[in-house]
Amino acid sequence: MGRPTQTRKKDAAMSRDTKPREPVVTAQAMRAELLAKGEVVAYRVKEALAYAGIGRTKLYDAIGKGKLPAYSRDGVTLILRDDLIAYVSDPAVRLPTKVAQ
Repeated sequence: MGRPTQTRKKDAAMSRDTKPREPVVTAQAMRAELLAKGEVVAYRVKEALAYAGIGRTKLYDAIGKGKLPAYSRDGVTLILRDDLIAYVSDPAVRLPTKVAQ
């Protein structure tokens, strides 16, 4: 006999006038949007790797040698956008590219 009670509760809940909920925007979605627009102030390591086109070891090596300043906030390593641009555009840092033969 418990089944009809549950059905009535569901019907009553569905019949109430409810406003549609606004979509929930997550922090990740907001960050992805800012990245797409190029409005990010600081990059996380994964994002910096993608932007710079270098490997993780090379990035951490540059941080360790003081060539690329990095900051840690709440356990997340952040690299300021301007610092990353300066590092990537520095001619002394550029690696020779392989020429297709």
